[in-house]
Amino acid sequence: LIELRDNPRRDEKPSIYHLDVGAMYPNIILTNRLQPSSMIGQQDCAACDFNTPDKQCLREMPWIWRGNYFAASRNDMNQQLAQLEQERFEMNGMIKHYRELPEDRQALL
Repeated sequence: LIELRDNPRRDEKPSIYHLDVGAMYPNIILTNRLQPSSMIGQQDCAACDFNTPDKQCLREMPWIWRGNYFAASRNDMNQQLAQLEQERFEMNGMIKHYRELPEDRQALL
């Protein structure tokens, strides 16, 4: 970077790379068995220009949940409560401690 700063006029030929992300996208979906974020229905297919009897675009895939659910422990809840008690909150133009807030406002936090 120092060389580039000191000599901004360069004579080297640049290396230009092109990644065809559009070609990788279907592969990523199929490899990881992901669902597209936007689901289409029969109306969308009927209005599509590529809707022909020999269409290859529609592929039914089973959906598998790949997430994990971790319930918060009592220790996690106590840590969050301790953090909230250290913070100050503005309410009606006044700065208040967490314990001084109304219960409905505490529940929102």
